[in-house]
Amino acid sequence: ILSETAAMLSHEIRNPLNLIVLTADHLAHECGSPIDDKKRADFLRMIATLKSQVRQVNEMVGEFLAIGKPMKLHLTVFSPENLAGEVEVMVRQQFSAKRIDFRKQCAAGLSLTADREQMHLVLVNLLLNAYAAVAEGGIIELSAHPTPTGIRIAVTDNGPGVSAEDKPRIFEPYFS
Repeated sequence: ILSETAAMLSHEIRNPLNLIVLTADHLAHECGSPIDDKKRADFLRMIATLKSQVRQVNEMVGEFLAIGKPMKLHLTVFSPENLAGEVEVMVRQQFSAKRIDFRKQCAAGLSLTADREQMHLVLVNLLLNAYAAVAEGGIIELSAHPTPTGIRIAVTDNGPGVSAEDKPRIFEPYFS
């Protein structure tokens, strides 16, 4: 019965996701984009990011169907600086509304081998947690720097920090 429920949920989730992709394509091709070159680039980047997120949710739905099977990583080589730019596009509107000063400090020329979509998901989740933690006008920073053994990627903020009672739970799935 669990597999039947998973299949039904998968179908019900994927239908609206497919509609979102079709709508994004329609917006990108039929409705045009802003005249200003900078705004056009941002508009097209947001459409691409939206479609990428839908693909990612579709993959998660597929992984949900494969309950009990280990998740398969898709390792690629990419620039943490480029990834930081992509996640910035996703959170910029929210951060701006709360007057959050978002800072990126990514060393140029870095190359990272990892599952790009998983890294994207981790950074978005960390940034949204930081967003929830900081007051209006706060500061959130995303940084990537080389270390002797690899690359250190960090999200920091000037929020109140994690309470003593919550610290034991911070690595539990879905805990915020």
